[in-house]
Amino acid sequence: MSRPFILAYRDHLNDLQEDFLRYVTGKGQSIVEEAYVPVKKPTSFVSLKPTGTLIINGSTSVAPLMKVLANEYEKENSEAKIRINISDSSSGLTEFAKDFYW
Repeated sequence: MSRPFILAYRDHLNDLQEDFLRYVTGKGQSIVEEAYVPVKKPTSFVSLKPTGTLIINGSTSVAPLMKVLANEYEKENSEAKIRINISDSSSGLTEFAKDFYW
């Protein structure tokens, strides 16, 4: 049995968010494939070195993987700081969707 990990975001990505997402979907797939099914083969990555802090909210099932991805990304871009906030699965999606109307 498997379940997907979904990286959801609102609006447009800022430079740091975009750089981290490029890392996760590129070179970071080598980390993903150690314990999960990657979405594609790992590729090379060169950070554009955007500065700032990225806050990621996620469930306890995603947090261990995201922590490793964040730590490895910070090695690629020492100008970035990534903070992982851990919650249960439904809280993350509820927080994300709270401004949307169905």
